[in-house]
Amino acid sequence: NTPGEPGADAAPQLAAFAAGAMAEGAVHLDPVQAGVVAEQLRETARYRRWQLLAAAVLATHVHLVVGVPGDPDPERLLADFKAWCSRRL
Repeated sequence: NTPGEPGADAAPQLAAFAAGAMAEGAVHLDPVQAGVVAEQLRETARYRRWQLLAAAVLATHVHLVVGVPGDPDPERLLADFKAWCSRRL
């Protein structure tokens, strides 16, 4: 991709599937909101006593690497992080 030019849609079927799976419309975070989300991720991990190893908060999505004791359901972790970030925003 060339900076300033539209990106190539490498996986249109995957994009269509992902859009269909979304329960709500997409959210685009501005820099202030991204900072709020990053702080909430850290706070949630501290409260739950999880180890937040890495986090990347982008305008359209978030990446996390989290160390947790035991073998919890990843969906449960995702739900906790999303719920607290939504409340904070």
